[in-house]
Amino acid sequence: MDFNKEQYFKRQTTLPEIGKKGQELLQNTKVLIIGCGGLGNPVAIYLATSGVGELHLVDFDTVSISNLHRQVFYKIEDVGKAKTKVLANEIKKRTPFTKVTFTNKAIDKDSILDLILKYDIVVDGTDSLPIKYLINDACV
Repeated sequence: MDFNKEQYFKRQTTLPEIGKKGQELLQNTKVLIIGCGGLGNPVAIYLATSGVGELHLVDFDTVSISNLHRQVFYKIEDVGKAKTKVLANEIKKRTPFTKVTFTNKAIDKDSILDLILKYDIVVDGTDSLPIKYLINDACV
């Protein structure tokens, strides 16, 4: 199916609070999502389909059967596959306007600063308190 950005984002750009200028701002935004589970999974899809220009997904985990009831963009056939890769592919199926990259490994104190400095926004979708503190410390 052929369509363009104007058609795809028409419902948003007609809102006076967003408009074409707001949509351009979204398109020029780079977002880092750390954790692709229960929170990061839908956040990534929603940000991409809203028009965010670039997403980078970070997670070390694979999809497990116990994820499926709450991590809604994974399917039974995804079990055993890297969450980042599966989620990146799901995003690409939904919108051609977002560049999606991923890192399939855990973050640590040695790698986080180099990673977050490349992005405008960092989303913490993790479920580990020590990692949450690490992300917070790196962002402030």
